[in-house]
Amino acid sequence: IENSTELLVGKEYTVADLYQIRAEAYEKVKDEKNAKDSYLRAISEYRKELRGEERLSRSLSQELAYCLWKSGDVKGADDLYRRLQKKFPNEFTFYFGAARMYYSDKKFIESEGFLRKALTYSYGDNKLRVVELLARALESQHNKTKKAEAQSLLQTTLASFTISKTD
Repeated sequence: IENSTELLVGKEYTVADLYQIRAEAYEKVKDEKNAKDSYLRAISEYRKELRGEERLSRSLSQELAYCLWKSGDVKGADDLYRRLQKKFPNEFTFYFGAARMYYSDKKFIESEGFLRKALTYSYGDNKLRVVELLARALESQHNKTKKAEAQSLLQTTLASFTISKTD
């Protein structure tokens, strides 16, 4: 490839994607230094890909926000998630991304707020993911009312889903 914004020949990945995948692999083997370095390289490459675009690219910006978070730049990730939420107010993805970030940092109340917004715009398997994480966030707040709400939410959501066999 000639530059980082081009897809690799015959592949659906850019150089930025590969740095992110490498970072996630380093995380799995608990190599925090190389994971962070790879996330920082991915951030640099995603920013190159986004440069010159008049509008925020939904998918590239989502990946950038994720890499910012995983590299330790929670404020940068939060700022980007909020810009994306403002630009795409009915998009589940950006509320859910922020919610996951705050949940992982044990900021359950903040996570709950984003999850409630994500739930509003979720559907299908996304709805199941939101409800599962929202239930965990509610239970993590160690409040009897919230725990009861979590159980009710899970039961109601699960009862509303049917899984059909396809031929």
